[in-house]
Amino acid sequence: MTKFAKRCLVGIGTLSLAVCAAYYVINQSVDEYLDYMVWKALSSDAGDGKYTQIDETNIYFEIHGDGEPLLLLHGGFTSIDSFYKQIPLFAKNYRVIAVDSRGHGRSNDTTEPFNYADMSHKMSTLLEQLRIQKTRVVGWSDGGVIGLDLAMRNPGLVSKLVTFGSNFHHEGLIPNQMSDFDNSEDSELLDLARISYQTISPHPEKWPEFIKKTLTMWRTQPTYTIEQLGKITAATLVMVGDDDMIKLSHTETLVEAIDNATLAVIPDSTHFAPIENPEPVNRLILAFLAN
Repeated sequence: MTKFAKRCLVGIGTLSLAVCAAYYVINQSVDEYLDYMVWKALSSDAGDGKYTQIDETNIYFEIHGDGEPLLLLHGGFTSIDSFYKQIPLFAKNYRVIAVDSRGHGRSNDTTEPFNYADMSHKMSTLLEQLRIQKTRVVGWSDGGVIGLDLAMRNPGLVSKLVTFGSNFHHEGLIPNQMSDFDNSEDSELLDLARISYQTISPHPEKWPEFIKKTLTMWRTQPTYTIEQLGKITAATLVMVGDDDMIKLSHTETLVEAIDNATLAVIPDSTHFAPIENPEPVNRLILAFLAN
């Protein structure tokens, strides 16, 4: 299929570069995202997007593929589409449930502050609505924090957990990694995230509030203890890039706190390895989930 045909098929509205996983798309090929959108339009593994009401939030989610369930949780500032290099591959073997967290992507927001416990609650409620009693979970960044919370609060629900670039305490962030967000008016990363947010959000005018709530959460949460992490019974794969936003020592402490946890450090990779370096990330995740 030619590039022109891809663009015609996807359509002007869907083609927007904004939905290319916000700032994760820096230095990435537009064609790869177009391939993902064509896959969603044509593949027999691809499913439709739906909304469900959970508390005061209209949560958007997509289900792709067949098989045992796999819950996919995106990071901060992004949406389901940040997994465009994972979803088509994972859907070959699993029933992938990809969800936009409250206030992210196509899910609407409330006036309440962001917090991981609330996001985790909405995920467990969605799984209950879908009558899923046990699932594998893969979470990237904030999605991994939500996965940790989900596994702590619902030990029988999560059979296997994968986190990438996730911290269990806000002090685990490398301090200078937050400097890109100190001046939200001049940040290139935030500018790209803004384009994505204002393209697909049901309330694009809330961008300034969205930024404030996200940065406040990052600077004050999570605050899990070693004892709380010890409640996780699921086999866990903790992944991190060797040039990540999370301190390696913090990640090692996370692994030590979970009884059945394994550490995987992806070489030559940043916090955005699932897009920048997907081959080893996807290979390790699929091997872990299958075994």
